[in-house]
Formats: sequence, C-alpha cells, structure tokens
Amino acid sequence: MIHKMFVTAASQTTSIERDVFMEISTDILESILLGLSKRFDSNDCLKTKVLLFAVQTSTEEKHAKLVVRAVTYLCDKISTNDAIVNGVGKYHVYIAVIVAPTFLKRNLSHIPLSYTLTIIATTIHVALVWAENRQQWEQILREVSPNYKDISEYFTMNSWEVISATIDKSIHSYDLGVAAINLHT
Repeated sequence: MIHKMFVTAASQTTSIERDVFMEISTDILESILLGLSKRFDSNDCLKTKVLLFAVQTSTEEKHAKLVVRAVTYLCDKISTNDAIVNGVGKYHVYIAVIVAPTFLKRNLSHIPLSYTLTIIATTIHVALVWAENRQQWEQILREVSPNYKDISEYFTMNSWEVISATIDKSIHSYDLGVAAINLHT
C-alpha cells in the first residue's frame, strides 16, 4: 500500500498521496523513503525516483540524510552509466536538470564538497550539449518526474544561471573565500 501511495505521489505534481508524504513527520518520511529505497535496491528506476522525490521535496530541516544518500547514489552512478550520448547519460541529466536547480533553495553544507563539485561539473557538461539532445533527455526525465516538461523548460532557459548560482552558493556554503581570477597572466 505504501509503495502504491508513493508511486502516485511521485508521478503527480499534486495529489492527496503527495500531500500525505509532505505532511508526515520527518522521521516517518525518512523511514518510509529509506525503506522503499532499500526494498527496491535492484529496481534502478524506482530507487532513482524515490531518491529524486526526496531531493525535490526536502527542506532545510527535512530529510537531510536522504538528500545526502540521493546525491551519493546519483554521483556514483554517473561513472557507471553506459547509455552515454555526447558524454552524458541519464544520471548526468538527473543531476543537472533536477538536483542542481533544487539545491539553489537549500543549504549545501551537509553535502560533501566533492559531490557539490561533481554536481557543478556535471551541470556544465549537460548545459553544453543540452540543445542538441533535449528531446531524448526529456524522455529520460519523464520516467522520474511528473513535471518533466517544466523542469526541462526551466533548465533550457536558466542552465547557466543555475551553474553560476550553484558555484556562488558553494563558495558561501563551504566558506571557500573569494574566487580570485587573475586576468593579467
């Protein structure tokens, strides 16, 4: 029953099931999503959907552990993905189009710096080849997000702003100081 509710919640932008998952306590939601994630470990599509749902619905206080788990999983998967077009696979697309824009609304300090840098590099890579592969990648997004068209359109219009803002946010979140660029070399 929980699995069925989750599938409905993750496949629609508005539904009673989605509202239920959004309103339950953090501990219960983390238990449910962690349980689903572990239970469907062999079902790559469903596991990805569970983890992306956690990223998209998280707040500063809610499901930080799940967000770290999702980022770890997605960043690890980009190196093992074999369906690559122009050096980009589905996990690259998930990171660039769903995770990076979502992180602009979050505090990144609980995400390891190495993963944040992977997110930035991946988003740059996807942005560079997005225009020529957009339709194919929208099909990939359709599998995991009910509002894939909106997400795709947002990335098309704002990819470079997302990259710039993610870099700025990373510098601030990790207290990396000012990025000094010497133009007189």
